[in-house]
Amino acid sequence: CERKFRAVIAQEEKSKDMWKKKAEQYKKTLNSDLDAVSQVDAKADQWGKAQAVEKITAQLNSEKNKETKWKNLAKEYRQQVEQDRGSAEDAMHKLQDALKYMNS
Repeated sequence: CERKFRAVIAQEEKSKDMWKKKAEQYKKTLNSDLDAVSQVDAKADQWGKAQAVEKITAQLNSEKNKETKWKNLAKEYRQQVEQDRGSAEDAMHKLQDALKYMNS
């Protein structure tokens, strides 16, 4: 009877050790999976930041291009106004000369 009792206790100890090992292995697997998920999350975070930087850089370049375009347009307009002013002054001088000629 004692032998059967010891055999049952030994079997229970084996079973307990087996389940303990399985639990430890499961814990290792979960920790490994958690590490992998953390790495993927970190990479996704880096990718998101990189995407944001690229988007902001593109917007900044677009704004710089718009600024350059408007500066060029303003420069062209200024030149046109100066040419028109010069033409108007020439026309006014010619008109004054014609009036002087007519009055003399």
